Amino acid sequence: MYNKKRFLQLLRSTDQVNVALALEVAKGMPAIDLDHYLEVYQVMNALLRPGTKEEVSVEAITRLNTEDLKLPKYQLAHLPKQIGELAQLQSIDACNNFLTSLPESIGQLKQLKKLYLQDNQLSDLPKSFAQLLQLTLLNLDQNSFSDLPSGIQSFECLLELSLNHNKFTQLAENIVQFTQLQKLYINHNQLKTLPKNIGQCGQLQKLYLAHNQLTTLPESIGQLTQLNELKASHNRLAELPKSIGQITGLYNLRLEYNQLIQLPKSIGQLNWLYHLHIDHNQLTELPESIGHMNWLYYLHVSHNQLDTLPESIGQLAQLQVLEVSHNRLTTLPKSIGRLRQLKSLGLTGNNIAPAELQRIKSWLPHCDIYFDE
Repeated sequence: MYNKKRFLQLLRSTDQVNVALALEVAKGMPAIDLDHYLEVYQVMNALLRPGTKEEVSVEAITRLNTEDLKLPKYQLAHLPKQIGELAQLQSIDACNNFLTSLPESIGQLKQLKKLYLQDNQLSDLPKSFAQLLQLTLLNLDQNSFSDLPSGIQSFECLLELSLNHNKFTQLAENIVQFTQLQKLYINHNQLKTLPKNIGQCGQLQKLYLAHNQLTTLPESIGQLTQLNELKASHNRLAELPKSIGQITGLYNLRLEYNQLIQLPKSIGQLNWLYHLHIDHNQLTELPESIGHMNWLYYLHVSHNQLDTLPESIGQLAQLQVLEVSHNRLTTLPKSIGRLRQLKSLGLTGNNIAPAELQRIKSWLPHCDIYFDE
């Protein structure tokens, strides 16, 4: 025997046989307003297939019963309120449109886990958005947000938040309420500071801050012990906090195009660091502790003001690429000859005499060395 609940289960199935059965069952159940339940499919089908006027088919209904709704580059100015009826949705991709707002009905999508809204014209989200408690990924890149949308701090399941290319000048301190957040991308904004309590985002693994106006990083950043990627290039950083050495799982650190004068000795505690990029700064020396980075493969320090390299650089047994072009070097420490894995050495734009260059070549016979001809 069929009832309304069973009818809806059949109608919302991804099996065409079940959908056809639901339509047949509805004919014998006067209490069911079939036109009402089909409205969402008619509206969404017209949205996905502009110009389509025929009655919505079993195939079209089945197609819309998917858990994944893709609406990229549809030139949409709005999403229809009926979208809230697609209760099975777990992912919506509505990127590259002209959306300025979302319907309140979106809060009805209790199963929604992933929402891609990048490259629209959004500056806020509806109050009902706070009801999307299963959301794990939210992409708001290339919109017009200047603050975290109200209500989303209740998203305890959120793992990835992308806010690139917006208008943020600061991050609210309540961002730490995202207790499970693993990836935070906020490149290309106007950030001048980070919250002092950012260290409370204890599950954070990736933090991308490039192309902002940051002058410092808070000491609490050292509490992000799960962090493995920190990208803060193209900012105005003049120094790094000593606590950075506490992020011992870090394997990728990008700090190029800042105003760094020196690195803290604690940076040598980053034993698992694989990439270190500090090109285009104002460094006059590297700390001896850099030799403790046992797994460093890539070290880029070109376009600084280095006149020497530390003797400890010869301890970087895994180093494969050393880029020190455009500094003030006249020689390299002899210990560099111990870098048996070194494959590429960039020396262009320094003051190394030909005789000294020949000595360096003799120390590293299997390394490609780039220099001024």
